Amino acid sequence: MTDCTHIRSGKKLLAFLLLFLSVLFTAYPARSQDTARVHVTARVKDTAVLLRWGATTPMAWQQTNRYGFRVERYTVLRDRQVLPAVEKTMLAEILRAQPVENWEQAAATDDNAAIIAQALYGEDFELTGNDAQGFARIINLSQQLEQRFSVSLYAAGRNFEAACMAGWGWRDTGVRAGEKYLYRIVPLVPASVMRIDTGYVYIGPDDREPLPEPQEPAAVFGDRSVMLTWDYSSLSNIYNSYFVEKSTDGENFTPLPGLPVTDLNNRNDRASGRMFFSDSLAANGQTCHYHIRGLDGFGETGPPSAAVSGSGRSLLAYVPGITRAAVNERGAVEVEWEFDSRGNELITGFDLNRSDKSNGEYVAVQRHISPSQRKTVFNDLYPANYFTVSAVPAEGEPTVSFPVLVQTLDTVPPATPVALAGAVDTAGVVTLQWASNREPDLLGYRIYRALRKGDELTPLFDKALRDTVFRDTVDVRNLNTHVYYAASAIDMRYNQSPHSHPLELAKPVLVAPSSPVFSSYRVIAEGISLEWVNSPDETVTEHRLYRKMKDSPDSTRTLLQRFAGRQTSSYIDAAIEAETGYVYTLAAACENGLESAPSPAVTVFGNLKQDHEIARFDARADRKSRSVRLVWSANLNGVQTYELYRGADGQPPAMWKTVSASITEITDGEVPAGEVLYLLRAVYRNGKNSKMKTVQIKL
Repeated sequence: MTDCTHIRSGKKLLAFLLLFLSVLFTAYPARSQDTARVHVTARVKDTAVLLRWGATTPMAWQQTNRYGFRVERYTVLRDRQVLPAVEKTMLAEILRAQPVENWEQAAATDDNAAIIAQALYGEDFELTGNDAQGFARIINLSQQLEQRFSVSLYAAGRNFEAACMAGWGWRDTGVRAGEKYLYRIVPLVPASVMRIDTGYVYIGPDDREPLPEPQEPAAVFGDRSVMLTWDYSSLSNIYNSYFVEKSTDGENFTPLPGLPVTDLNNRNDRASGRMFFSDSLAANGQTCHYHIRGLDGFGETGPPSAAVSGSGRSLLAYVPGITRAAVNERGAVEVEWEFDSRGNELITGFDLNRSDKSNGEYVAVQRHISPSQRKTVFNDLYPANYFTVSAVPAEGEPTVSFPVLVQTLDTVPPATPVALAGAVDTAGVVTLQWASNREPDLLGYRIYRALRKGDELTPLFDKALRDTVFRDTVDVRNLNTHVYYAASAIDMRYNQSPHSHPLELAKPVLVAPSSPVFSSYRVIAEGISLEWVNSPDETVTEHRLYRKMKDSPDSTRTLLQRFAGRQTSSYIDAAIEAETGYVYTLAAACENGLESAPSPAVTVFGNLKQDHEIARFDARADRKSRSVRLVWSANLNGVQTYELYRGADGQPPAMWKTVSASITEITDGEVPAGEVLYLLRAVYRNGKNSKMKTVQIKL
């Protein structure tokens, strides 16, 4: 087996080392000893299921090579129906690598088989060679066990038959269409030696899928060189390496020499996402075509990608550099640059380019400047200008100077934004919009907000807003009912316009207003008089008075009257019946229909019947003592007090005396001169009143 021990040629060594490093970084990521397991992949090919597996750590690899694996198949589905009991088939009781003598022919014809055999049975496993990059020296510093583990598993991915000889693969030909299987690869290493988790894979013959094309190929052509790139990450679970094929006629493609290309940067902590490969070109100007083929873990090559084409281009060695760019007294910019005169014969001329940003898109504002010229003047300036000078070669790409900033003097602010409008939705999202300013040097807008009328407007952000639509959020449940916005415009020299006129936006009312409350009520001749204190909330648009009969259910409550705004605070209910109790409530309502909770209810009884009145009320004057004796009689039940009112000289009567129910006469010793009017009524214990009884006398 000594023929497999070393890799001798320099090119073959470098390609092999690239494969080895890729295995270390991509194919089998390192795991700690306590997480060792068997990793299984499967693929349907023709009428068989191909299985390939490998231990995930060097020590587990070594132990499984010693003790071997058991391969089991469990039939789970048949004709798309789940079997009531799975059917177990033992594919291999003990599967280990074939003895060393069986490898001689395979190792002689295939390098991958030779590598696996040397990893399994060779006394030494050392990679040698003198390459300029020093790869062999770096790899030789690794442990031999890790080298055997990583390189052998990668080689198994390139030769499935060799993987089966090593006990790391199986071709199951005893499968049937319409069935689906669970395969178990059980490591036979005793638990006392090392714990290794069993590997599983679920697949059936109907899961056959064609290999996909490599995605997103692209090429960048340079001076007798090309850099190829394609998407690696999206197919990394299928392909672990790629072949690059080249054609000069677009039809006949041949693989580039060397081993397949593998990503060296796809580490767990920093995945590159794309694969890169460079190729040299024999000459510039000749069109070359490339496409990519993937190589899967079973040694099968997939279909080619879409072809990418191009040709090499000569690069100009001389680069212009701007030495001066200044605005003259006429407001034009004078640009001067330097360029090696040896490059004059290689270019067709210069272009002057302008952009609004240093890293923005540059547009040529002057073309075909003479190759011998080193100065130009440009008039159409913006407030801020970035200029570059391009040297345009007869063949190939231009070379470009570094950008230089030129600014004109500007102290005039832009116009104040107009047509500011907006709305607040029920979630508190504010949408503002306004008419766009037309200044060419406009940088953007600033938005200001105040939560109360008359408060100072404060900016919502420091940077200029480029759009003419802005969204903000406000709390719709706090006490202020409106929010105020304004806008200003800023140009590229940071000249700022005055604020627009503040825009007042009403916030949606989501909280019901506070309830009004009754302050007093009376039963008068006209009916029941009610007075109340209105809701203090500014959002209230009306107050509502409700009434129902005493002892009736709440469902009979009816709207008695509406009062707009908050001005009215009293009402007389004349539509009442005598000896009837009424329950009154108040509520406040907003414009959107939200209504407050009902006020505390008041219960009032209507007027007495006509025959419930004081029977007699007389006044007898004593002019000598200037007094009046008042006498009354009433056969009324339930009287609590009597109320007497007095009025003189045409003045309206006012409360004079309140006496208990047991008193039926009283003397007024302070009678004023002239005509005097007395009124009397009974007040019952249930709060009702009798009709007024009047008497008039003159002293």
